[in-house]
Amino acid sequence: MSRLVTNMRNSLWWLWVVMVLVLVKGWCCFGCLEQERIALLQLKANINYPNGTSLRYWVEKENIDCCKWERVECNSITGHVTQLSLNYTRDYDILGNWYFNASLLLSFKELTTLFLRGNYLAGWVENEGFERLATLRNLEVLDLSINRFNNSVLSSLSWLLSLKYLDLGWNYLEGRNHFNGSGRLSGLSNLEVLRVWHNQLNTSIQSFLKLDDFVSLKELDLRANYINAFEPIQGLEILKLSGNSLNNSIFASLRGLSTLKSLDLSDNLLTGSIHVQELDAFRNLEELDLSDNKIESFANPEGVKSLEKLKVLHLNSIYNPSNLTKFLMALSSSLKTLYFTGGELTGEFRMEGLGSLSNLKDLYLDGTYLDKNFLPSIGMLTSLKTLSLVRCYLKGTLPNQGWCELKNLQELDLNYNRLEGTLPSCLGNLTYLRLFDVSENQLTENIASSPLSILKSLEYISLSNNNFQVPVSFKSFANHSNLKFIFCDDNLLIGENDSYTWAPKFQLRAFTFPSWTRNNSMAALPNFLSYQHDLRIIDLSHTKLSGMFPTWLLENNTSLEEIYLSDTSLVGPLKLPPHHHPNLLDIDVSNNKIRGMVPPNISSTFPNLILLSMSRNEFDGNLISLFHDMDDLQYLDLSNNLLSGVMPNYFITRCLSLQVIRLSKNNLSGKISPTTFDLPRLSHLYLDGNNFVGNIPYSLSFMPLRTFDVSDNNFSGVIPRWVGNMKEVRNIIMSKNHFQGSFPIEFCSLRYLRFLDLSKNNLSGSIPSCFSPPFVRHVHLYKNRLGGPMTRAFYNNSYLKTLDLRENYFTGRIPTWISSLSTLSFLLLKDNKFHGNIPSELCRCKQLTILDLSQNNLSGSLPPCLGNTFRSEAIMPDYSEYIFRIPELQLTKHHMRYAEHDVLVPALAKEEVKFTTKKNVHSYEGNILLFMSGIDVSCNQLTGEIPSEIGNLSNIHALNLSHNNFIGPIPTTFSNLRQVESLDLSYNNLNGQIPSQLNALNFLAYFSVAHNKLSGRTPDRKGQFLTFEESSYEGNPLLCGLPLRNNCNEIGIQSLKPNASSHEAMEDGFIDMGAFYGSFVGSYITVLLGILVVLCINPRWRRVWFYLIEVCISESYYFVVDNFPKMLQV
Repeated sequence: MSRLVTNMRNSLWWLWVVMVLVLVKGWCCFGCLEQERIALLQLKANINYPNGTSLRYWVEKENIDCCKWERVECNSITGHVTQLSLNYTRDYDILGNWYFNASLLLSFKELTTLFLRGNYLAGWVENEGFERLATLRNLEVLDLSINRFNNSVLSSLSWLLSLKYLDLGWNYLEGRNHFNGSGRLSGLSNLEVLRVWHNQLNTSIQSFLKLDDFVSLKELDLRANYINAFEPIQGLEILKLSGNSLNNSIFASLRGLSTLKSLDLSDNLLTGSIHVQELDAFRNLEELDLSDNKIESFANPEGVKSLEKLKVLHLNSIYNPSNLTKFLMALSSSLKTLYFTGGELTGEFRMEGLGSLSNLKDLYLDGTYLDKNFLPSIGMLTSLKTLSLVRCYLKGTLPNQGWCELKNLQELDLNYNRLEGTLPSCLGNLTYLRLFDVSENQLTENIASSPLSILKSLEYISLSNNNFQVPVSFKSFANHSNLKFIFCDDNLLIGENDSYTWAPKFQLRAFTFPSWTRNNSMAALPNFLSYQHDLRIIDLSHTKLSGMFPTWLLENNTSLEEIYLSDTSLVGPLKLPPHHHPNLLDIDVSNNKIRGMVPPNISSTFPNLILLSMSRNEFDGNLISLFHDMDDLQYLDLSNNLLSGVMPNYFITRCLSLQVIRLSKNNLSGKISPTTFDLPRLSHLYLDGNNFVGNIPYSLSFMPLRTFDVSDNNFSGVIPRWVGNMKEVRNIIMSKNHFQGSFPIEFCSLRYLRFLDLSKNNLSGSIPSCFSPPFVRHVHLYKNRLGGPMTRAFYNNSYLKTLDLRENYFTGRIPTWISSLSTLSFLLLKDNKFHGNIPSELCRCKQLTILDLSQNNLSGSLPPCLGNTFRSEAIMPDYSEYIFRIPELQLTKHHMRYAEHDVLVPALAKEEVKFTTKKNVHSYEGNILLFMSGIDVSCNQLTGEIPSEIGNLSNIHALNLSHNNFIGPIPTTFSNLRQVESLDLSYNNLNGQIPSQLNALNFLAYFSVAHNKLSGRTPDRKGQFLTFEESSYEGNPLLCGLPLRNNCNEIGIQSLKPNASSHEAMEDGFIDMGAFYGSFVGSYITVLLGILVVLCINPRWRRVWFYLIEVCISESYYFVVDNFPKMLQV
């Protein structure tokens, strides 16, 4: 019996153990299921086919829990995968479109959420469409937006009956005029949210939706679809119709949707008057957006009876509609938030309309013109908590009344206005203020004595780009325990006698420092930074702090994500903290004096860096394999240092996200190994300004390069033909090397090329006529051995701005088709073998700013139409092609979010034009190039007179017509060249006088008319002409006056005005008319007196003289008598 009892007890004990194990297995998760782990690896292979690199952490290892993989979420109890977040996973630049295989997801039986946004999904493998997912009974959320699906996906999705959320935005769905049940989305009776934004539905939504099936639908997003009509779906609560083609009849169409809570009709074709009674059907409406329409008035605004629940109203970019005041007054009891940005308000509205909104809590008027009376009159909005007046053209000092009475105000944003003076003391009344932004104004004051020092509720302060005086200690904010963000860059930093150490009560998350001090003196770091332990962003750039890299900032703030120390006079070696800092994303220590080697442990210390900029320092030594296993690194800049030696075979390993590498202007040398840059996403590579030799490795052809710069090295051989395979390349810079051979015909396939520089090589042959990339902007082929007539390359190109073919061997005539280059700004054909006339078709290039045709064999005359060709204003560069985006932690007032950070990849900095001015060759680049203009046709065989129309070039800076055969006078219209700095007319056959009007050229720095046939007096020695020496006039023997040694009185030449016409030549030519008349009268009297004396002395001559007079009188008499009657008859 006892044994039986013992056995029963043992059985019960084992039964208890088994039950516990079952419960533990049921309630505890020991990791993901093996079957699902294998399915995830298969899915990864499909996404990366054939050679992608996404999902690097999904690796096949023993005892690994796939539930901890990135983008994977599992049920904490069962271990089943429940969510896959695969947005933007497939690398389109490398892999192209993705064709989906639904069977790869069938293993995830408990999958509820699947995100596939932005993967270039264009379809699916045969018989593997989304209908296969019908077995996943728990799938409720599916995001397929920003892909390439067409209408064929609709019927496939109709099988997913469990869906509650479906996003098909930004695909290729199209509306149709006929309703085809098999081609529509249907059957999804459980669907609550449907987003079909940014497609091309055009007409009725019934062409792609079977409306009767969507009985549970609560939210419908049809933004940006060109829809012109809408059929309502009962039960909707949120309807987004912005960016369509709907007119005022939409209100009648929506009349039956009494359940609507949010309605967006912005950016449609609503015009004229809106009859307010049409809104009565929306009894439950809480948010209404009518922005970006051409609404002129609100008819019968008193008729609003049913919008008592409306809380949020958007009226952005609507210009002063009538009856707006009455409309808002009718909504005054319920309205809490009003957006009226980018519009125009009348005084009546500001004083009466706003005053009636006694319950308004949030007011956004950004971009709306407001006068000086607005802030004093806004105090009546006593419930206001948020006031945003960004870019409202407010100017002058802030008033001390009105806005200061908003005792409940929590957020005040006045940035980008024209405010000046000090902050009024009444600002201290806003005791609940949490956010204060007055950045980008002209305010002045010591912030230690400002009202900000007593506002203890402040969390966010932005004072950037003003004239505030900011004490270095910040001790006036010592008791601001809520303070999280301080931005005060670009203000004046002032020192203090900080005799005691104080500990602040605040813990900042972001801090930017003033960037300048009086007398550019050095400034120490604020002491309060020693007590900060929660910083995420710190920017001390341009503060001249000196000292070594502040390692303690990183050690004290383990959550730090961005640190910017550019141009802070840091010195010494770069010593890194001893511990890992996995949160740090951006480091910028550029433009300092840091020396020594790049720390070898930089990869392990900062494994998650995205941006690393160490340029413009004094780093030296060899580059070893410094950067490895930095999976998120995207931007690496080591340019302008003293790095030397040969590039290692594996300089960068397992940094698969790296997109930009800058190693420019170091002392690196040797050959580049094919494995040095084995980076599948590398898009911008800068190796310029080193001493690399040999050939460029073929392995670079497999990378999605957009910018490829190997200029100023010692590469040799032919230009690799595989460069033509880089289909995505935008910028190729290979100048200043030793490349030889012909211009690669493979370049004809570079469709997206923007910038090409092959200058200073040994290329020969002609430019292939097929080379005409449609978007190319700048082409530099300077100083090669290219020759032959110019082919039709570049013909009819509407983007080309620079064509630089200087110092080659091109022959023939300058082609007339050059007029088809409508945007051409810089045409540089110097030192070739062109002959013939300068084609007048050049005058059709209305964007020309620099024209260099010098040192050719051109003949004929200078086209007068050139005087009306050159543009008068600068054209700003288009930087859009050179912006590289990286993720960044971005501040949105008093909270943070991830966004994108723009890094300018300065390909345009390579745009350089060399042009001869002031007898020297100057290089123009960057912004200076935008304002430079000039013409150089020197050293040719041009003839004829200089056209007076050239004087119309009032904004030209340099004009060189020297070493030709021009004749005639210097045009007086040259006095209109108001901006000219260099004027060279030497070595021609010009004659006449130098126009005295040239004295008005106040910017003239170089002037030469040497070696012509000019005469008369040199221009008065005043203004710029006081600076010109004898060499400016030499070789004109008939010129006189200073600075020449010829004295005008000694050679008998008087100073006369220049002749501009035949009429002026008679009056103001080289003969002094007063002297001429005087000498004529004197000579006449002298001759007459001589005759009288002779007649008196000799009687015989006297008789002969009187006889001749008598004969002349008789002949004249008979001539008149005989011919006068005949004249009367005629």
